[in-house]
Amino acid sequence: MSLNRAEIKEVVDELDEKIRGSSCQKVRAIAADPLGFVLEYYQPATGVLRLRCSCSPGASRIHLTANRSLAPQTPPAFIMFLRKHLHGGHLQTVKQLNDDRVVILVHRRGEHTSQLILELTDRHANAFFVENERIVIALRNSVSKKRNLRRNQPYQPPISIISPLKKSRFQRELSFSSAIDAKYSESEQEKTLDTYRVERLRLLKKEKKRLQVKIKAIRKDITKIKSAAEMRRRGELLQTAYGKVKRGATSAMVIDFYAENTPIVEIPLDPKRSLKDNIERYFHQYRRYKRGRVIATKHLVAAEDDLARILHAMNEIQLATEMVSIQRLLKTFVPKLAKEQQITVSQTSIRQKKSLTRLPYHHFKGAGESDIFVGRGGKDNDKLTFQVARADDIWLHVADWPGAHVLVRMIRGKEISSQTLLEAAQLAAFYSKAKSNTIVTVTWTQRRNIRKPKGLSAGRVMISKGRSIDVRPDQVLIDRLMANRF
Repeated sequence: MSLNRAEIKEVVDELDEKIRGSSCQKVRAIAADPLGFVLEYYQPATGVLRLRCSCSPGASRIHLTANRSLAPQTPPAFIMFLRKHLHGGHLQTVKQLNDDRVVILVHRRGEHTSQLILELTDRHANAFFVENERIVIALRNSVSKKRNLRRNQPYQPPISIISPLKKSRFQRELSFSSAIDAKYSESEQEKTLDTYRVERLRLLKKEKKRLQVKIKAIRKDITKIKSAAEMRRRGELLQTAYGKVKRGATSAMVIDFYAENTPIVEIPLDPKRSLKDNIERYFHQYRRYKRGRVIATKHLVAAEDDLARILHAMNEIQLATEMVSIQRLLKTFVPKLAKEQQITVSQTSIRQKKSLTRLPYHHFKGAGESDIFVGRGGKDNDKLTFQVARADDIWLHVADWPGAHVLVRMIRGKEISSQTLLEAAQLAAFYSKAKSNTIVTVTWTQRRNIRKPKGLSAGRVMISKGRSIDVRPDQVLIDRLMANRF
């Protein structure tokens, strides 16, 4: 059940009163709702307020919540982007667009103003981060055929359909948001529990498969161990073959004194070894199998015991009705797995956090608060030029020397100032192998004039309509730019 226009209007009025002017402290993803997130705001008078937003079909909504939902191990790209651009900013306005199911959250962070637009239109619900009236990123790809809602395109609101305003379906208690939160919390708790259950069962199934492979391998080894006596018998019989076997032979015919009627038997040999080495090999295998019998049996018992506990835990988790019960079952039946998984998840989260938060560029503030981006390396240069850059942005690179790609973010229709061009050229020179030269020539053009033919190595591109600027490396200017580096 998604909120209708009347309900959204009541929520917006409440939000405008309670959280307008608050600072955004955190942005959280929700494991049970891939198209939902929570914005945490702080006000000295009221403390932390959590704003729950969801674009899930059939449950698109916005309201304050007291619940802290379980977060996924890896946040979506949209959430990571919001964390970067909203954290520390202040919520200036909460408004409903044309009394429709569109809510606009206007944030200000330093000198930058952005809009987080929530289209709570049930199955077509979506969220957009808009800056300078253009879409920077969307929560999910739009399927609209009437509006172009792609990246870097001007945001177009949905076409309003005039219809009678429906009444609110929620009974107001302390606040309208609390009534909505109570309505959705039960189903959301069930989804959270199901998500947690599925994830823990996945881990247990993985451990179950590992143990089954281990048990199979141990049993195979035990089968080999049963032939320990045969290895010793072969070694002892081969001792009677000295002087009768040529080097390089693949087998030896000897009399079996251990069998009735002392038949002649054939014993396989390694042709690359001498007879003495073959005898020693058989005795070595006998000793190894004999030692391994006790160890293998011990490991088999332990592995079968672990597998039994895993299977029991999986059955109990299927029947559990609370997250605490699942956690207790894991600690009781598979404490070792729970501990190892805790460490593994922690280390994985750190690695993923580093890889997700690492941007392919250094970010500088130039003259007039212009944004200048400098690529970190070969592959990062390609990402900056062909993924981050827009067609109208100014692209720079040192001529005839290896170096970083430099990008100046431009607003369509505006020309780059001479000071900003100089600063970008200085950065291009500084992040190149020509930084020690007295005069450095820097090539610059619009990003639309850069292309990368197939087969070129990372960082290499083809330039057309390029212009040049000569700069003398200025360490004072570089230090000033470094002071404004993000």
